[in-house]
Amino acid sequence: PRVTTFSDTARPRRYILRERESPEIERGVPLVKKRWSIAIACTIAGVSAWTLFWTYITNKEKISSSIVQELIHLLRNDHWVKIIFGDGIVAETKWWLNEHPRICGSVDIPQGYVDLSFRVEGNNGSETVYFTSMRRDETQPFEILRFKLVADDGTICKVDSENS
Repeated sequence: PRVTTFSDTARPRRYILRERESPEIERGVPLVKKRWSIAIACTIAGVSAWTLFWTYITNKEKISSSIVQELIHLLRNDHWVKIIFGDGIVAETKWWLNEHPRICGSVDIPQGYVDLSFRVEGNNGSETVYFTSMRRDETQPFEILRFKLVADDGTICKVDSENS
């Protein structure tokens, strides 16, 4: 076999430096980018998602409670509510709750306290329902403290749950 030995390094090839292919200038050790902004953004997104989820779930639970169902039933069958606000009373839906009504307040049956407000729509406009009921002792029935409708124009209608 034929062996070729070289006494020196090869001559470098021609190198043409073009403007768009300029080599990067060395700037020393690169700075380490801080990841705090990413962590804070992810934390804010996670807390916001959890808050929206919790709001949706608790609102859904209030909607499905027997108290809210009974209140809407009483409003639909009350004589004075029909006269003032018209027939066809339904709970006003919100797009951000997947077309479900927004129920504000709390339903705490074991503690004996119900305080709700929600919007309803009738043929003659929209109203806000306010309902508060309390049980002073575990052995006593709930006592209705407030049950009224307030229309957007300021009309107030107190609902009598006994006669409905």
